[in-house]
Amino acid sequence: MRVYTHYTKITEKEGFRWRTLLQFGDSWNIIGTVVMKNPGSASVSCPVTDTEVLQALRIFDEHTAEEIWYEFKPDQTMYCIRDLFHEYYSMNKHIELNGIIQIFNLFYIREANLECALQKTAQFGSKDLTDYDVAHLIPPIYLGFSNLSKHETYQITAQRFFEEALAQGMMCYYKDFLENRFYHPLYLMRHTRNRKHGLKARLQFIQNTLEPKIEGYDLSGKEKYSDKYKVAELVCNKLSELRYPIHDEKNHRYKLNEQIELTVSTANSGFIGIRHLGKNRNYLKIDFPDEIQLRDVLSLYGYQTERDKLKVWLGIKDFSDFNLSNDNEEQIAKAIIEEIEKLRVEL
Repeated sequence: MRVYTHYTKITEKEGFRWRTLLQFGDSWNIIGTVVMKNPGSASVSCPVTDTEVLQALRIFDEHTAEEIWYEFKPDQTMYCIRDLFHEYYSMNKHIELNGIIQIFNLFYIREANLECALQKTAQFGSKDLTDYDVAHLIPPIYLGFSNLSKHETYQITAQRFFEEALAQGMMCYYKDFLENRFYHPLYLMRHTRNRKHGLKARLQFIQNTLEPKIEGYDLSGKEKYSDKYKVAELVCNKLSELRYPIHDEKNHRYKLNEQIELTVSTANSGFIGIRHLGKNRNYLKIDFPDEIQLRDVLSLYGYQTERDKLKVWLGIKDFSDFNLSNDNEEQIAKAIIEEIEKLRVEL
């Protein structure tokens, strides 16, 4: 895989990155499109100087741009895109990847930290490429902008990509925009690869349907388990064993760090809730430290993070979304603990 893109430096550390192309094999034909939030952590390698490569790249500028093309080093998200489209072409056409997967974004500040990216966009502005991008979508089209699809600034832009994807025959998305989760490729291909909801979402894209099929496996509905209280008990016992500080024993709340707590709740169908420590948390009334960044990390792990809906939570995730492939409470609890350990580091 080779990565080509335009890049404009703003300061020594900030810049715009757009028209990102992932090339596989020798072909320059476009074989798919991914739309995400903003460019991530991939770093500049060098300007493209090869005459033949530059000539091929100019096709993607429609012979009008004078911008410099750069070659970038791939990041983890790009490898996840590769894996997703490899599965798509292997299952549908029994061929290897050979061509260009183009990456578009809702905005184009290069920054892995979403909160910082939004701040920089407000500071520096951003290239408005939406009209161009929407007009150049080529299926199969994977929409992976996650919770930014519901952001007050970017929802309209996300809806434009969504409507064009539907118009181009992508039947793997619900017609009601707000019903879609738009999983980020990293979450889809790494964090939830072997879990039912992740497998279903992946096969929806690959099979281009809301009702995918896989032999010998029931993808309908959520995973079910027999006892949410047993799951909660197992999780709490393990958290105590791992010496997580108890913040509120009665309500099963534990400190992840000096800023964040997690709650093991048996309300509704049972869930893990993440929020800031302290009293009177209402995210609709008060801006809390690092809120956007924290929600972004949680969304990559499949947490619900809609601010208006959750109000008192940064994110929540049902026990059923941790299930691997069965209704075994021990397996569910194990998956929850493994993810909490990862979040403890990332948050």
